Amino acid sequence: MNKSVDLEYLCPHCLVSNSYSHAENEQQNTEIKVRCSSCFSQFEIIVAEGINGKRNAVVSD
Repeated sequence: MNKSVDLEYLCPHCLVSNSYSHAENEQQNTEIKVRCSSCFSQFEIIVAEGINGKRNAVVSD
């Protein structure tokens, strides 16, 4: 069974909090196209390894 990690990030357009479920075996440092749940703007996030092995979502407008 694949575990997943829920990542939270802010939309760069309307600043609403969004989330993305990232599977632990999914490749990191790859651009993922997402859409804001509020304003529906499309942008990219990159899942990167953070401090103490935690994952971070880096938002790219």
